[in-house]
Amino acid sequence: MTGYVKYYECSSCHYGEQFVQGPGFLVRPQSFPEYISGNHRLFHYKIHEKIINLANRYQSLLISATYQVYKCPSCGILFNKSKVNMVSDDKILHVNEFKCSRCRRRLKPTNINRLRRAVCPVCLKPSFLRQKESDLLWSSVKA
Repeated sequence: MTGYVKYYECSSCHYGEQFVQGPGFLVRPQSFPEYISGNHRLFHYKIHEKIINLANRYQSLLISATYQVYKCPSCGILFNKSKVNMVSDDKILHVNEFKCSRCRRRLKPTNINRLRRAVCPVCLKPSFLRQKESDLLWSSVKA
């Protein structure tokens, strides 16, 4: 599975930000015992609590996460989030959803490979442009 890093910079205010999409290095699919044996929390505390609660009810809980870029359908601002799925015996138990921090609308996943321009999160102008020379690609390898 391949991941992408894209860098966007505003042509108006020169604010720049990196966006990641695809599998992560630490956020690989894992069982609850594998997740809890790690000495660091990979997710928001509410997701961590949800994982613990579901693990108490489902013995075969599998946690998977990928980096995903979301775009607000109202504001046009980009957000980089960790999309966490929790599954047990092929039954989806949880998929997290996100809201825009500016207008509180539900964010929609976007494909950064096709996205050339967005709204700058600082100056709010539609001048947040992808810088082609900054693209980075990586591949995840199962251990």
